Amino acid sequence: MIDTELLKAHIERSGKTNEDIASSLGISAKGLLDRIENKKFFKASEIYALCDVLEISDNLEKTKIFYS
Repeated sequence: MIDTELLKAHIERSGKTNEDIASSLGISAKGLLDRIENKKFFKASEIYALCDVLEISDNLEKTKIFYS
């Protein structure tokens, strides 16, 4: 499961909107929200792209967010 609060904190710090992030991932804003809220799963390719967009490079931080 995704650590929703930690991911939301990273999104907020990035200054990007959910729409901007979703567009970068090639999904809808609703699709992004569903993934953040653990209603759907992120694909591995989406996780990699999201980490790039949010500039999350620390592997421990990635693990905390996406594999908690």
